[in-house]
Amino acid sequence: MQTEQEAGLFMDPGRLLLYGKLKFMKQLRMMADNISEVLDKLMLDAEAEAENARPLHDTVDPGKFSLYMNAALAGETIRQGREILYKEGKKKGICGVRAGDWITLIPMSEEERTDGGAQLVIKYMFYNTEFGRMLLASTMIGLCHMEFVNETDGGALRKLRSRFPAAAFLINSAYDHHKALAFISHDVKRFRPLCLHIDGTPFQVGVWRSLLNIPMGELASYKDVAGMIGKPSAARAVGSAVAGNPVAFLIPCHRVVRGTGEYGEYAWGSMRKAALIGWEANTVFGDGSNDPAI
Repeated sequence: MQTEQEAGLFMDPGRLLLYGKLKFMKQLRMMADNISEVLDKLMLDAEAEAENARPLHDTVDPGKFSLYMNAALAGETIRQGREILYKEGKKKGICGVRAGDWITLIPMSEEERTDGGAQLVIKYMFYNTEFGRMLLASTMIGLCHMEFVNETDGGALRKLRSRFPAAAFLINSAYDHHKALAFISHDVKRFRPLCLHIDGTPFQVGVWRSLLNIPMGELASYKDVAGMIGKPSAARAVGSAVAGNPVAFLIPCHRVVRGTGEYGEYAWGSMRKAALIGWEANTVFGDGSNDPAI
């Protein structure tokens, strides 16, 4: 159940503008972890209510429902606050880092893609980050997989293995993992060139490569990305490619939004997407604070 202090954090617009602070990020992450569960319960309950006329409060935790509603409000406030920071930053000529300046995308060969990864040895490890637990995996060539753990470590690992069913897997840290983590913590002093060894169709790879050119703190619509790859009428196909991104954050699919400006969906949770966008805007255009002690 929310405390009065927690409710005040999400209802007071003045305090919400501090979304770049880590404390707020942790609260958003907590909400992101609960949203899927709440929505599932709401859907099941709505179906049961239609059949048996049972009230919503019989199966939905009121506290979690309230948390979800406040999460939606926080997301909208982040969107508005981000626009303010972005406009002010642009007036000052500020520009964020482009992943493409540091990251090289190397597509897997057709043989590697079609034999289930039989030729690959993949090192993987779980890590805790400011935005939630992550699973990182790499081949001898580069990072091949990076995702937030939405449910359990076992579920995330099964998803990775399903992408490369014939590969050899070793649970082990790798240098590429630590290079990737430096980007998500925005530890500029530890930035190093990084290769991504990616399994995707030529169209998907083209879309993912274009996303590397969206600077940190900025956003693009699906239509914008379609124009970037020279296929202005392929916005829907671009959306599918964005949704299939195997490397969270580094290939910044969270910076792609709807043409209306709404943030839209995200494979690892809509509130996590809002948190990432808000943190990046604050890092680039705001006070830049991402001190874990805050």
